[in-house]
Amino acid sequence: MKNIIDISIPLNNETECYKGDPVFGFEKTFQLATGDDFNLSKFNMGMHTGTHVDAPNHFLRNGRTAEAIDLEVLAGHAQVIQLKKEGAITVDDLESRLEKGVKRLIVGTRYGGSRNPRPVSYFTDEASIFLLEKGVKLVGTDSLSVDSTISSGYPIHSIFLSAAVIIVENLDLRNVDSGFYRFICLPLKIVGAEAAPARAILEPLNN
Repeated sequence: MKNIIDISIPLNNETECYKGDPVFGFEKTFQLATGDDFNLSKFNMGMHTGTHVDAPNHFLRNGRTAEAIDLEVLAGHAQVIQLKKEGAITVDDLESRLEKGVKRLIVGTRYGGSRNPRPVSYFTDEASIFLLEKGVKLVGTDSLSVDSTISSGYPIHSIFLSAAVIIVENLDLRNVDSGFYRFICLPLKIVGAEAAPARAILEPLNN
């Protein structure tokens, strides 16, 4: 197994976005190949495109914004649970797998990356409250959202963010096994933003 596993979604013009979000756009504005003195490019995207961190301000009027997220929560030991399923993530899915004292939980569904739109997995209200009761401070997912795309409102976001649980969405966990890792996920320091794109990595603890 590699020492460092990149679990970030590549950003390009084909990157899948949550329905209604701005798509990723990339443009080369200066190019050596066309006679310019240097290469220079620009991009445009929504804050929730690709791998990203949701700050409390995403759903809380006075919640912390991206630049104020506690970085201690975004770096440290994490447990990865691979469920290999689509749809609802329930208490039954988590209760027998979640180890005592885990503060950072990353849940994968091994979606495979071959279907577009990608299958969506989401947490139930009961599963979210269960994680709060267990003291989890960060929840990561390979889905586009912790909420169901057909639910009314965004109850799971509200449950987590109201309890200061940080959400990391759209991770690439296809090459990750269940187990314990060192996790680092650093969002861009965008002042006033409700979320920010991030580069996320895992390092197996047995290395």
